[in-house]
Amino acid sequence: MDATAEQTAEETAQHSSAATQTPIEVHLEDLPSNENCTFTEQFELPSPAEVRARAEEQGIDTLRSFRPDPVIYPELHLLVKWGEGVSIAEGQTIRFISRNLQASVPVPQIYGWKTDGNQTFLYMELVAGDTLSTRWPTLSSPEKDHICDQLRTMLQSWRRIVQSPSAQDGPTLSALNGQPLRDILFSDALSLPTAPFPSVSAFHDHLATLVSSKRSRPEIPELHGLNDSAAVVFTHSDLDQSNILVSTVGDGPVRIVAVIDWHQSGWYTADWEALKALSVGEPGSEWVEKWLPKVVGTPDEEYHYAFEFISLAVL
Repeated sequence: MDATAEQTAEETAQHSSAATQTPIEVHLEDLPSNENCTFTEQFELPSPAEVRARAEEQGIDTLRSFRPDPVIYPELHLLVKWGEGVSIAEGQTIRFISRNLQASVPVPQIYGWKTDGNQTFLYMELVAGDTLSTRWPTLSSPEKDHICDQLRTMLQSWRRIVQSPSAQDGPTLSALNGQPLRDILFSDALSLPTAPFPSVSAFHDHLATLVSSKRSRPEIPELHGLNDSAAVVFTHSDLDQSNILVSTVGDGPVRIVAVIDWHQSGWYTADWEALKALSVGEPGSEWVEKWLPKVVGTPDEEYHYAFEFISLAVL
């Protein structure tokens, strides 16, 4: 390779690296926020009543009104995620990622959403693929390494999503649309936040209430590892293997075809992604011990201890 070619290759690599680091700002006024939105003209979205009827046909327990199993329309390549525990914020997040990180983070296409009473219906692409949990035991070590490389690159990409500087004095901890976080840790503790957290300190103070309603955070020594100077980054918050879809057997080299289930996503402290992913993995498994750290890194030891203490208190 001559000097000119070397320079061109180096400039290309630098440009590519810079592109992957460029922040992607979220402007709330640009997010579709109506209770009923349609983004496709390919077909008419089934009504909530039609979705419920199809759910009964598919043997889905519709009495589980909080978050029943999704309804599938194979003929439309459509999946409907619905229930009282489903939010427009998830649809907004998937659509934002699809429009702004399409080349680096594969997600289902969002066709629209509807609300009916207390339930929200998200209409999205039915992605052809297997869950990583299904394929993982059959993959070779090089294939596992390849999947982890892909997922790490995707994580770095969605961490580029930042709040508009004009939206607040400093980063708040919230869902993409500025609404309160919906992490399952809060719902399990029956303590869903009622507003975004204006600071990391406020976020940590709320976590302390999951441990004790009578003691403040400074009075709980196990929580001293909650560092209020932690960075805030956009986080999926549920990187379980079941939420990673990979190509089916026979469809070329194994690759990630979609990252799904963004309902807990939002801006959290930098270690949150790793802590949540480790917490949903099987303790002591190869995935948790060897492969997951390649994707999410290793969380701060004291922060990790505090997180586990809080998680045990919620059980």
